[in-house]
Amino acid sequence: MQRLDRPHTTRLLKALLCAATIPWLSACGGGDDTQSTTLSDGPPRSGQCADVGGGWMVHEIGSVSCSPGETENVNDTQPMVIAQNGCNIAYTRAGLPRTGVVTGRSISGSGDFAIAAPGVTLTSNKLDFSGEVAADGRTLTMQSTGVVSASAGGETQTCSGKTTATLERSYDVAVVVLRGGPITVPGSQFIPPDSALNDISAAMRGVDPARVAARVFDAGIDFQGRFQSQQAVEWLASLNRGGKRPAALVVGFSLGGHAALSLPAQPLCSRILLDPVDSSLVGAALDQHALIYRALPGVPVLHFAAEKAWVAGSAKLWGYQVSGSNVIKRVVAGSDHATIPQKLFESPVDFASVMTATRDCLANHRAK
Repeated sequence: MQRLDRPHTTRLLKALLCAATIPWLSACGGGDDTQSTTLSDGPPRSGQCADVGGGWMVHEIGSVSCSPGETENVNDTQPMVIAQNGCNIAYTRAGLPRTGVVTGRSISGSGDFAIAAPGVTLTSNKLDFSGEVAADGRTLTMQSTGVVSASAGGETQTCSGKTTATLERSYDVAVVVLRGGPITVPGSQFIPPDSALNDISAAMRGVDPARVAARVFDAGIDFQGRFQSQQAVEWLASLNRGGKRPAALVVGFSLGGHAALSLPAQPLCSRILLDPVDSSLVGAALDQHALIYRALPGVPVLHFAAEKAWVAGSAKLWGYQVSGSNVIKRVVAGSDHATIPQKLFESPVDFASVMTATRDCLANHRAK
């Protein structure tokens, strides 16, 4: 088999490098690996697969060879975003989509290996990848192999590539969302229906998925705030890279709001409280609307208060007030304690202040 003219060979080789490894923009027409894919974000299924969604910094080495005898080495570092819904994942490398699955801490999947350079037709085109997530979730090691056959001017050529990549978590901002917890009211146990917190978390992360991490923490059955806060602090610590720490935005609802009021996170951009309730008083006082708690100084606090109490029989549940020169209070129209997360998310004016806080945190902070 005769080799293609060198211009074709060089363009094809660069196209392969673009798709399989690094972004050769002049050969491939660009591509941003930090943009979200079309896969909808959602939490992984607990216990079945690792959480790999979000921003990563990719360090990749390897080589791509085209017959006969043309090889180029790969050594590059680029940011990348993996979208995850359940145990399904998707990501883009230099404009080419890849899809796969996570099983436990193992990942595997496939996609196209190359983008055709001008004048080149790809007759076969396949890349397979596999990898393993570290037990602490901070790193992901991935191996990729690909083969492509191409034709141009009546001649054909085959190229293959193999790379090893180390992905490290890399964020500038981390959004911590603390759910409400079970509250016992006369005759029943009330668990605030706060599914809208998932929507709030996703919207805040969506400001810039390559730079913003977000996670919702459940309160647990026996809510005291300590377990939830500890889990959040441990997650924030896991995002540190070489001494560089992302800034935190802490969002808390109900009992989670009380935990958010004092969560020890540094550096911290702001606290966002949704009708907070003091867990230590729940047995004696469900209606805490007349109580006033002072916010810690310095860090801005957005306090979203319910317009009215949530009523269950003879019991009323209503969050306390928050005072301080650094506190901005908004009463969410039409909300009670149970509906305030959804009402906040649906309010263009109120939720705009949450998104502004997220953008301000990004604008003022890079991991340091």
